Amino acid sequence: KTQQTKQHRSGCSLASTLLSEVRGTLLCDLGQEMVQAGKKITILQKLLPQNNIENILGYSPAQWQQIQASESDIWKYILKMNLLFSKDPKLLKNMMEDGPFNIYFGNDIPSNVGTYIVYQIVQAWLKKQSVEKQDDLQYLLRVPISQIWEQSAYQQ
Repeated sequence: KTQQTKQHRSGCSLASTLLSEVRGTLLCDLGQEMVQAGKKITILQKLLPQNNIENILGYSPAQWQQIQASESDIWKYILKMNLLFSKDPKLLKNMMEDGPFNIYFGNDIPSNVGTYIVYQIVQAWLKKQSVEKQDDLQYLLRVPISQIWEQSAYQQ
């Protein structure tokens, strides 16, 4: 477990470093932050293939099960409330950062629910890429956020 924790931390550091080089500017809305997080999660998953996605996201088995069952409702709420374009720092914190629960979706849904949703979005986009591009982390880092949103065709 200690080795896994060290690998996870080193993967996080590497992914953060890679993303900070590509970003260049401060992102300003939830949708943009979500895609950047999705890139980071995908990089971590590729760097740490022995870890399942639930562990990378930090979810308990119960949280994982609940978030999968609620994915469609969560996405509909995000769209209905027009949250993707919000610049509210509290919203970003409540959707993207770790915590015991999510104030929008209740005690059974983890605080960082946005990371799960965007992981699904980036995975939908990746599935539409060639096999070579799916494994090319540099390509993933260079792809504009808008391209991932448009080409993912994510709908729940």
